[in-house]
Amino acid sequence: MDLMSSMENNIKPVLRRHSPPQNRKPVRCIDTGVIYDCVRDAADILIENEICVSPEDIRKVCLGRRATAGQLRWEYVFDLTIK
Repeated sequence: MDLMSSMENNIKPVLRRHSPPQNRKPVRCIDTGVIYDCVRDAADILIENEICVSPEDIRKVCLGRRATAGQLRWEYVFDLTIK
């Protein structure tokens, strides 16, 4: 295996670190129960774990326009109080 093909197999997407916008909403993965600060954080963490998902797809699921994103179900979290 030459160096170029070895490098191509190990390329991962570059994750953008972002400043928190004022309108970001917490989001929960219904299937895992994990709550993320926003759809972009959720997508970034899933990409690090090699699950391909875009923030836009997660947002569409939360709005009811798609069934799943990254083969997972999502919802916005409106009440973060622990019961």
